[in-house]
Amino acid sequence: SEKSIELNLSRIKIVLKRLYNIEMSVNLLRVVKSIYNGNEIGGDVKYIEKELFMLIGKKNIIIFIEKLYNQYPKDNSFSSYANPFINILSRIEKYKYEYNILSKYTMSIRQRYKKNREENEINEEDVDKLVDMNPDIIIPKIDKLENCYMKALASVYILQPPRRLLDFTNMVYINDDRNLDKNLNYIYKESHDMYYFIYNVYKTNKTFGKQIIEINCDVKKYLLPYL
Repeated sequence: SEKSIELNLSRIKIVLKRLYNIEMSVNLLRVVKSIYNGNEIGGDVKYIEKELFMLIGKKNIIIFIEKLYNQYPKDNSFSSYANPFINILSRIEKYKYEYNILSKYTMSIRQRYKKNREENEINEEDVDKLVDMNPDIIIPKIDKLENCYMKALASVYILQPPRRLLDFTNMVYINDDRNLDKNLNYIYKESHDMYYFIYNVYKTNKTFGKQIIEINCDVKKYLLPYL
């Protein structure tokens, strides 16, 4: 339906912007709409190859899955944002390999979500206590917080895979990653728009060692004004 197509396009735009800082072009929009309407796209596949490059090839599709899961670690949210891309790949014969990788992974996520849901039924009186952590819903709530500190704090705990409270204790802001103290965690500015969390000190650091996590666009929006 037209409503479903518009929802899928909206989710594609969100993913491209958040994961790759890419704006969906008019040509790509036209081609994807055509695909969703069941039309052959012929030579227009070049727009898919140019702008949806992250879906093409084994290495790229795996990186895409990792990025998408880091952005949407909740199983249901991941599936919702993966489906529009699965629909595109499923309708282009030359991308059946990439379609199989993404669809099988997403199916396993759906099955896990269903299993967890069945094992974690809640009482009706507790339903109203639940908070939807989908970024599209939670970001407007963060925007309403009263100051930069509160917004930055909320973003690092809500808009990325969760960390323990102590992971952000004694965190230092740097723009040079040489000669780092192993007893501190860092916010590292590599360039104008590339920032990372460097975790040396956390509960399981003896097992996993130093972790370097790229700070996503949503977190940067609230964290950088506070620094």
